[in-house]
Amino acid sequence: MRLRGLQLEVVPVGRNALELHGWVPDRRARSIAARLVAEAVTVERLVNCVLVRGEDDLVQLGATDVGDEAIA
Repeated sequence: MRLRGLQLEVVPVGRNALELHGWVPDRRARSIAARLVAEAVTVERLVNCVLVRGEDDLVQLGATDVGDEAIA
């Protein structure tokens, strides 16, 4: 699995915590990205907010569009 070319962002949130954001092609890539960040930095908490294309970008039935977001 290659993560090259993916736009992932590590965002500091609070003291000694990070969030990982971005889009990946599958769940395996999501897990690998989080594992690599966890191995590279020492923090108390790492929140994996990475989304999976084809799963997290699907619009739910009955959702109402508001700008670029959908609210169920």
